[in-house]
Amino acid sequence: MLRSAFRTAFGRPTRPIGSNAARLRLLSLEDRTTPTTLTVSPNFTNDMSHHRFSTIQAAVDAAKPGDDIRVQAGTYNEAVSITKSDVDLFAVGKQGSVRITAPAGADIAVHVDGGAKGVDIVGFTITGANAGIQFGDHFDSPASASGSGSAIGDTVFGYNQVGIEVIGTGSRATLSGDIVRGPGSAGAAHAPIGIQVSDGARANVFGNVVSNNVGNSSNEGVGILVFQTANVEVEHNVVFGNDEGILLAAFPGETRVTNTEVEGNLSFDNTFNGIGLVNADNNRIVGNVVSFNGFDGINAGSDPTDPNALPGTATGNLFDGNVATLNGRAGIFLESTATGNTLTHNRLRNNNTSNLSTGADAVDLSTGTGTAGTANKWKDNNIGTSIPPGLGSSHGGGDQDGGDDHDGGHRGDDRD
Repeated sequence: MLRSAFRTAFGRPTRPIGSNAARLRLLSLEDRTTPTTLTVSPNFTNDMSHHRFSTIQAAVDAAKPGDDIRVQAGTYNEAVSITKSDVDLFAVGKQGSVRITAPAGADIAVHVDGGAKGVDIVGFTITGANAGIQFGDHFDSPASASGSGSAIGDTVFGYNQVGIEVIGTGSRATLSGDIVRGPGSAGAAHAPIGIQVSDGARANVFGNVVSNNVGNSSNEGVGILVFQTANVEVEHNVVFGNDEGILLAAFPGETRVTNTEVEGNLSFDNTFNGIGLVNADNNRIVGNVVSFNGFDGINAGSDPTDPNALPGTATGNLFDGNVATLNGRAGIFLESTATGNTLTHNRLRNNNTSNLSTGADAVDLSTGTGTAGTANKWKDNNIGTSIPPGLGSSHGGGDQDGGDDHDGGHRGDDRD
């Protein structure tokens, strides 16, 4: 189940080719633009004629589209804003030796927006601000305010709200090989999010390590959040020590999360769920390993009896080939509002380590014409125990009506 008060987005065409355009023409060398490499070091003084700068922002201001900015070892106390396309930042030196530390009160440490595209941020250690790296501007910004590019091999920590964010219509990014580490506790105000893709943005979130995004009694921290958008790929990440590990969610009546691929991730030791879906439809949750989570390995839908839960449904999703073991309540738990989903080839064993009356390896609270009287289709799953019985077999059999054990009974509430 998901509490409703997690933080949302913080805040705040090609030309048709005519017949004449297809003709070849010669350009003089003077008309061509040659990309330039600009170098930044804290030991430099600004020297535009030799492309040497003492701050990253000074180099960005001097750069032209297509230029590379190579940043040498040092700590740069600045917030960097990039609104030019194809201007790339590369950290030069040992891992951790090139640091961007946002000044006190800064909103975003490295911000790509204003329609900038193809901006790569590679190899930095980034600390401070509300957001570490942000592509795009705000949840309701026009496409002209978008930002696109990549964050590759960066280490981001010490943020107040979100480590890396891709937000708003038109924003696109590849986030790969990053280490995003939350503070481990949020205090009274914030529920940190490691990586967020939201509000019409798209991203490929691949091979990152995201941890320690923990909220408080009224706000949940999230490792990777896909919020009110579609067509996102979340693949082969390691996510642990958060409240929610990976979450696909939307507010009721807003744009639902659709056509998102959550594949091959390892999500473990999160306070509540390894993977959660609410107001999320037609997504693929495939080949993930979810274990040692405090509540469920995978949870879909919303508990309508919980006043603190975010209201919502989950339908048309595919859960295939996931492995869920040693989770506190269930390996896969479908709330009564999760209907029309398909579950195949999942291996759910040794869950309900908290010995809850509502716990089992597989739990489906929906009712309908599906497997074992539920509103979902369970087929060829390897399940130890299930509620209701008949969701699978101990040998990975089909959606027969028997062959499973469950602890039965009701021993009281399983969550505060």
